Amino acid sequence: MEFATKVIANTDIPVFSTEKLEEATEYVNKFRAESEGRSIIGTHSGVFHCDEVLGCTMLKYTKQFANPAIIRSRNPAIHELTDILIDVGDVFDVETKRFDHHQKTFEGYFHGEKTKENENDERFVTKMSSAGLVYKYFGKEVIRNLAEMWEADLGVTQDKVDQAVEEIYIDLYKDFIKEIDAIDNGVSQFKKGYQPKYHISTGLASRVSRLNPAWNVEDQNPDKPFQKALGVTEDEFLAQIYAKLKIVRPAYNVVLNAFENREEFHESGQVIYLKQVCPWKSHLYKIEEETKNEGLIKFTIFQAPDGMYRVQAVSVSQQAFENRISLHEDWRGKRDEELQKIAGLDSLRFVHHSGFIGGAGTLADAIKMVEISMEAVKHKEGSS
Repeated sequence: MEFATKVIANTDIPVFSTEKLEEATEYVNKFRAESEGRSIIGTHSGVFHCDEVLGCTMLKYTKQFANPAIIRSRNPAIHELTDILIDVGDVFDVETKRFDHHQKTFEGYFHGEKTKENENDERFVTKMSSAGLVYKYFGKEVIRNLAEMWEADLGVTQDKVDQAVEEIYIDLYKDFIKEIDAIDNGVSQFKKGYQPKYHISTGLASRVSRLNPAWNVEDQNPDKPFQKALGVTEDEFLAQIYAKLKIVRPAYNVVLNAFENREEFHESGQVIYLKQVCPWKSHLYKIEEETKNEGLIKFTIFQAPDGMYRVQAVSVSQQAFENRISLHEDWRGKRDEELQKIAGLDSLRFVHHSGFIGGAGTLADAIKMVEISMEAVKHKEGSS
């Protein structure tokens, strides 16, 4: 594990804020003298946001910027002392390692250039923040390095490894980094005119924002809160990639096998049975898309560790709460004997009040739950 030896885990990255060139020069010279081969990351001073903090965190997991120091400043002369500059400077230039997105001329989208042909594509709604920029140009290396550290199985051949890295790279942007880009750039989750029914204040961007020095407390060290924010973003970033590499990705073949054998399991071809409990949702939507069967699967059945067979409705899309077909309306919110009597199935245990999941003691009854629910919808549609 070559890369693992280059990263000092669970240690604070040195952070130094100043607008004075003399102070910065002294700090940089001392750091370089004491830390041969380690780099200086530059970003802006003052109030920090999740995008540049996460950008600094990701750079830690590259070979070039492993175990860096960070200088926070808005002084252009100090910026020249750094090896890479993010979220400040009004320049985006990969060659000189300048990664700012605030300039009026910036038109950077993760998936490429925005054109008249793709302007209505949702992939070209959100411009990159400094987090997206760092991820776009260093993300694949970071994924490879962490896969090496964690000894993740990405495939036997180099082609398979490259394919796995590419898939994780795209998925992680969609599922995580894009959120940070959108929040930093003020992109709403909702169409104009729509208001959210509740606000989420526990997301990563909110947690980082709350770590900024309090306005009404004097003489605070501005660098300690930034270091703490680095730790918060590192925990989340590593958890996100670990889940992709070691938990979610290995489940793909389990879901694929269930999908390919769906007609053997049930004549409708609209139900899958997972032989192992695993993260299945993202894989199912992907497999449906790959096989041009979008919307096909209505229910997933699996046996939970407690021995009960769970019947879970498939939602209309990965982020939606609405189901393609829900469990029978008469069963919702019912349990045990009451549920068994209504349904006429002796081993039923429960059905959630929303109809998205239920449980039975036998596989036969779990299948019956699906069949009765699907038939009820068919009957309702036929009579309307």
